[in-house]
Amino acid sequence: MRYHSPNKSTAEGDQPFSVKLDYDRTKLFVNEAIAATATVANQVDSSAPMVMLNLPVPAGFTVETGDFARLLDNGQIEKYQITPRAIIVYLRNLEPELPLTLRYQLTATMPVDIVVPPAVVYEYYDADKKATSSATRLFVEMKEEPDSI
Repeated sequence: MRYHSPNKSTAEGDQPFSVKLDYDRTKLFVNEAIAATATVANQVDSSAPMVMLNLPVPAGFTVETGDFARLLDNGQIEKYQITPRAIIVYLRNLEPELPLTLRYQLTATMPVDIVVPPAVVYEYYDADKKATSSATRLFVEMKEEPDSI
């Protein structure tokens, strides 16, 4: 029997990379922002060249692009590309035992109750060397306006 299990757990030490994606909260109102923190690490003894990090953009959210421009300017990332569904981050090199932490803001643009797909990290030239984070559920609602009399 064969089936797909996207969050199948494996021992973290067995994977060449690890990635964790956290949000500062999971419930918010439309037009409010949440802070996302992605932490990626190389778990092998040698440097990993050309590492790609795909960070999900939840439906109903926009990305604060200035956060990634600052990461580029200070040399933490090599390049980034924002698509409607993901932020693709290019890392020239990921050293072992030196986790990279990226912080950025997402703004809710509409009410949603959504499961955000996991973040994925992989080596550009060997996509079999990869890791995924866990999925997260986000809930955005409209702020009720007080009745005017």
